[in-house]
Amino acid sequence: MNTRYIILAILLLALGAGTMILPDKAEKEELPAERLLLDITSDTRFKEPIFVAQKIIEKDPVYTLIDVRTSDQYNEFHLPGTINIPLKEFNNPEYQGYLDREVKNNIFISNGSLKADQAWFLCRRKGYENNYVMQGGLNQWVENILRPTPPPATASKAAFEEYNRCKAASLYFGGGSMDISTEVRKEELPVKRKKKERKVAGGC
Repeated sequence: MNTRYIILAILLLALGAGTMILPDKAEKEELPAERLLLDITSDTRFKEPIFVAQKIIEKDPVYTLIDVRTSDQYNEFHLPGTINIPLKEFNNPEYQGYLDREVKNNIFISNGSLKADQAWFLCRRKGYENNYVMQGGLNQWVENILRPTPPPATASKAAFEEYNRCKAASLYFGGGSMDISTEVRKEELPVKRKKKERKVAGGC
């Protein structure tokens, strides 16, 4: 009888140690208001369109581009390699594996910066890391990448270097036209969710 109690106690201790070593990552605490306010006032979450263009050209596997517009807007036009998770679906737990990542980085994209910034806020409030916003959205993408404007002759050397980078990207993406190739690849998700994953449009 004593031996049975001893074995039961050992099993209970082992189970308790297991829960300490392997916490449920889905149960994250929301970010404290003070920290959230500090992050909101910082501009470190923004990535310029030229940065996004370079990641697409390089096919950088560390970055995932997430278009947060509606599916209709996404189907009408989107950047190569993006996947579509509409903003209204961001609280859906089935998408947690896309939004809560420890290794990969996400860049949220919308027509301007507003909806992408809202997507970033929803993720940051939940304590999710490695999420960014494309500065100015697709509107600034068209202005900077597809139709870059040469700087004035009196501009700095840095301004001309930036223009040359944008011009090179413009040639790659077929600048001056909105008819951009949208061939996509299926996105592999990290195994973090308990629920069955919902299929999203796109991928790179």
